[in-house]
Amino acid sequence: MPFGTLSTTSPTYTTESASKQASTTSLQSERAVAKLQIGVSQNAFQLKHDGRKYADINITNYKLVNMNKQYYLFQHKAYLPDFNETPSFVLPDNFSDYQEEDDEYVVDPLFYKNTPNTIDAAFFNKYYKSWFGTFNTSDFASMPSADNHGYAYILENTSYKTSQKNGYSPGIVFKAAVNPVFVYLYDAQQRTLKEENRPEYWPKTIYLYNYNFYGSIQTVNIASGLTLDELETYTDAQLKPYGIKQCKFNMGAYETYYTYWIHHRSHPTDPMGTMEYGIVRNNFYKMLVTGNNGVGNSVITPAVMRDNYPNSYVDVVVK
Repeated sequence: MPFGTLSTTSPTYTTESASKQASTTSLQSERAVAKLQIGVSQNAFQLKHDGRKYADINITNYKLVNMNKQYYLFQHKAYLPDFNETPSFVLPDNFSDYQEEDDEYVVDPLFYKNTPNTIDAAFFNKYYKSWFGTFNTSDFASMPSADNHGYAYILENTSYKTSQKNGYSPGIVFKAAVNPVFVYLYDAQQRTLKEENRPEYWPKTIYLYNYNFYGSIQTVNIASGLTLDELETYTDAQLKPYGIKQCKFNMGAYETYYTYWIHHRSHPTDPMGTMEYGIVRNNFYKMLVTGNNGVGNSVITPAVMRDNYPNSYVDVVVK
């Protein structure tokens, strides 16, 4: 929903001149921001497999990543065949030639630097707030309860088609609490696994394998037949080939994280079409988390998302 051009009229100021006439000043300005509204359809999402619930997921917090710090007030358009060519002119004066074919798209000044060829933490930390390449888990906002919405006014961030989902587009990192129905623990006396539904007896790290939670790598090995080192501390990436996910206890909850790249529009034929992912000024994005279909990561590890569909495990409707 484009906002369009905003026409503003300043307040009327009365002077003490002899004519006693009021003066009015009219200003034509272009909005430099987009509005993002976000909420959840329900406070807890059930995780089920074959009709059996194995956990609840409660999205508690969110953080916006890759948000531009600088804004601009001029209309910047470029000749971009398939968004694959860089114009020969130099920022900030690179307007397109109106005699050429023009895609009529307003592009932010950082557009040409948001590419995988510019992996420069110093640059992006300067121009981005919470760049995904050096992400940290501080300063999360609280997720509003169901039927309520939070909102923010944010600056535009657009990028090349090939860069949209590679850690340069704007996104949201959700933090959620994982509440298992039970966790399998090892009973040394009986030499078997037992279901424990009392959270106070669960260890600080639990592991999800084949839709069941386990209290240690040892119990995972027993249940799966794997032979992982039971004394090793694993990363999410190391556990992924075995189909294992881990959740770590922090601040009263087992935490998991999901990254969602903000969807600007859906291309009718190309799932990675021009401007598929990004934030474009003068737009109103209403985002509602409607579902969850898995456990996310135990920590946020900034990494390039090279597949076409990284927005897995969390379902978001964008209007």
